[in-house]
Amino acid sequence: MPADRLPRTLGQVGYEAYAQHQRWCNYQGLPIPPWAEVRSDIRAAWERAASAIADVVAGIATLEEMPE
Repeated sequence: MPADRLPRTLGQVGYEAYAQHQRWCNYQGLPIPPWAEVRSDIRAAWERAASAIADVVAGIATLEEMPE
């Protein structure tokens, strides 16, 4: 299956939603790369953030348990 047809992860969904909202520019106005070109450590951070949100939504964790 081509890379652009693979199922998206929650981290990728979050990243792409952020990128679309920001018109594919970061806080400095510089272009945001597509998910496939994002460094692995940054992708891992998006996956962790998405996992934390999913845990709260599913009732597995509370907001009070989330690190600040």
